[in-house]
Formats: sequence, C-alpha cells, structure tokens
Amino acid sequence: MMLKNYFLLAWRHLLKNRGYSAINIAGLSIGMAIALIIGLWITDEATFDHYAPRHSRLAVGMVNQHLHNAIKKEEFNTDNTMMTPLGKVLGTQYKDLFTGVAMTDYKSGSRLFNYGDKTVSGITLTAQADLPVMFGFRMLGGDARATKDPSTILIARSLATALFGNGDPVGKSVKVDNTLAYRIGGVYIDLPKNTTFNGLQAVLPWDNVANANHRDATDWQDHNGHLFVELAPGVSAEQATARIKDLPTPFFKDYHEEALLYPLYQSLKAAFTNPVKSLRSE
Repeated sequence: MMLKNYFLLAWRHLLKNRGYSAINIAGLSIGMAIALIIGLWITDEATFDHYAPRHSRLAVGMVNQHLHNAIKKEEFNTDNTMMTPLGKVLGTQYKDLFTGVAMTDYKSGSRLFNYGDKTVSGITLTAQADLPVMFGFRMLGGDARATKDPSTILIARSLATALFGNGDPVGKSVKVDNTLAYRIGGVYIDLPKNTTFNGLQAVLPWDNVANANHRDATDWQDHNGHLFVELAPGVSAEQATARIKDLPTPFFKDYHEEALLYPLYQSLKAAFTNPVKSLRSE
C-alpha cells in the first residue's frame, strides 16, 4: 500500500510540473543512451581481435621514415605499408622472435568465384599460410595452413554456401575471376565484426604465380604489402623491434628508414585495422 502511495505522489508531481518533468526525463534518457554507446564502444575496442587465441602476441609491421625534403628540409613519416623482403627475412632468420609471420598483399577486394554454372563474388586477401592460424580462424573442415600449397585456397562458410549449398566443398576446384583454378583446402567460420579481417571470404595463396610481384619481390624500397607477426612467448614488441629495426636501413641512401612492430591490442581500429575494407577504398 505504501509503495502505491509513493507511486501516486510521484505521478501527481510529474503531472503538476510537466515541463520540468519532460526536460528531466529527456535529459536522463539521453545521458543513459550516451553512456550505453560509450560503454559499447569501449567494450568493442578492448576486445578487438580477441577472437584470435593469442591476440596479445599479435603485432603489425610498420616503418618510420626520416626523409630529407628539398622544401621541408626534414620530414618524418610512419606507415604500415611494408617492404615485402622483410617478411621473408623475419620468417627465416628470426624464428626465435616469432612463432608466425605473414605478409599480405597491399590491395584486397572483391573477386569472382566460378563453380559450374554459379558465379559468386567474395572479398579476398592474398596472404602467407601463417595468417589464418595466427588470427584464429575456426575451421569447419580442411587445414588452416592449406595455402602453403600454391594451388589451394581457404574460403568462408558464407562463400561455401553460396557456391555449394550444403555440400562439402573441401577438395573441389573453383576458378577465380574465371581464370586460375584453385582447390579448396578448407572452410572457416565467417569472422566476427570485431576483428581485423572482418568480411574476408577467401584467403589466396602467397606463393601462387598470380602473386609473382609480391612473392618474388626483392626490392626493399618497394613498399607494397602488409606484415603481421605473432611474437614468441616472452618476447615483447619492443624487444623484437630492437632486433629488427635496422634491417631496412642499408637499402636507403637518400633517407633513413627503420622497421618497428606495433601490438594490435594497443591499436585503434581507425589507424590501420580492417585492411580488407580500408584497402578496397584506396
């Protein structure tokens, strides 16, 4: 009974002061909505790439460039577009620092997949075989490292369903852009939105002949790829950077360039995440 009286009293007060009540309720609602949005944003940032089982050990490659400009005299630039030879060096000569190294191509986008009378578009990325394992792709069938074979690809479940319905696509062949034929080596669950490679529907093999300009690149001054690494247990990004930072330096005479590794868990998504989406817009 007392609770009912309190409710009636409050209701009468609201009706008596309708203008102030409306302002207070509106202000409270807007404040709660803003707090909820901020909370969701913070949660999204704090858990970004946690889909990967060892997300705290993932880092992205970047370069610091100290340029000598005739007009500006000196100019500093930091970028995540890497020289391709660096990935090969890290993967072969610094195995004590990394449990995984993966170069990816610079531009990603929609490609056509042909199977029988079906043609479906899907977002692709050409990458070295460590990438799906490093980022924790959940496999429904096949092998996450199948792209070690230059004629084999991995596809997402959404693309598999569009091409094959409920059938098992592993081992079957598809054509990409109605030219090169690839064998499907595995199917993975579509990645959540809260990941670097959200929207990626197919991983193409790095060592395929179609990727020759990246695969065979030896020019350290040609920046045309992205680099992701998984640090070995007990190795920090700072420690690894101290070991590798001077690797590019001898190849640049007109300016100074250093390599560095930046932990993905510290990054803001707007800076250099989701290359699948951002590189398509370039």
